[in-house]
Amino acid sequence: MNQKIIRYAICTATLFLIVLLCSERVHPPYTHPKVHENDTLYAAIGIDRGMFATKGFPIGFHYRLLNSFAEQEGTSVKILSPFSDFDNWELLNDGDIQLLVADLASDSIPGQYSDSFIRSIFISDSSAWIVRRDNRTLLEDINYWLAYYMQKSDFDKLKRQFFRSYRIQSHIDNMTQTSVVSPYDDIIKSESRILGWDWRLLAAIIYQESRFSMGAISSKGAVGLMQVKESTAQHYGIYDVFNPVNNVRAGTLHLRHLKRLFEGEGMDSTNVVKFSLAAYNAGEGRMEECMNFTLSQGKDYRDWEEVCRTIHLMTTFKGVETIHYVDDVLSKYEEYLYVVKP
Repeated sequence: MNQKIIRYAICTATLFLIVLLCSERVHPPYTHPKVHENDTLYAAIGIDRGMFATKGFPIGFHYRLLNSFAEQEGTSVKILSPFSDFDNWELLNDGDIQLLVADLASDSIPGQYSDSFIRSIFISDSSAWIVRRDNRTLLEDINYWLAYYMQKSDFDKLKRQFFRSYRIQSHIDNMTQTSVVSPYDDIIKSESRILGWDWRLLAAIIYQESRFSMGAISSKGAVGLMQVKESTAQHYGIYDVFNPVNNVRAGTLHLRHLKRLFEGEGMDSTNVVKFSLAAYNAGEGRMEECMNFTLSQGKDYRDWEEVCRTIHLMTTFKGVETIHYVDDVLSKYEEYLYVVKP
């Protein structure tokens, strides 16, 4: 009888200890050892990168989350650009990256790697972080941090930022105002100071270029939020154009260059904006060609409306796409002026 009581007491104490330990693991402070300190974590985000992708902005969400994880671990993270043709699963298998973000609902682990890779706990819907099976230490570190971080208000705030609706039509219909247009408003507001333009105009450009998708890429090699070519970004000393701050800065610096170019032609501020938008879309060389042609027709080459009326006569450039681009950006800007707070 005494032995049964002793065994019961031991089991009860063990159970209490397990509950206590588990309870402490999911409450702050976060004290897990930083196994990657003084090292670099190489990662890739293998999620649909199209500008018309639905279900929020998962690339931006995981980009921020990976940086938060690295910061907590006391390490740096190098997130590979998605603008290459490399196979992310192969990169992970070969050890070129240590972590791959994947949406396992639409992109399951390929069969040839099913025994080689293991996933973290699910983070949002069906997304998880994948590591090699022989890197269990990293996986344990990830799971421990995620279990802790996903209970914090910071995680809820991050999810709301990247998975809330940013549609403004309801505000237009109901004549109400909003203070947000995208998950990147803080970046857009900061970088718009380079131009001296209303941040909502820069936001309208980014909407037209990428629908605020970090992973967008065009057939001509323009990438990211502002659809900047990597060669253009490098001209301004910027190299990691996947980084949203860098991408917006590169695009804004290029717009500032164009703005100054057309200000030098003696245009009024309205035409400076229109010509800058047109050159951002078609290239400054093409716009110079259009302006020279308009001048040859005896029209005012500094008036955008005059250029639009003569551009269809050109044999080398019809300009329909560019004219629509300028109209679409300014139309979106008008919507933002109507419902988005300055």
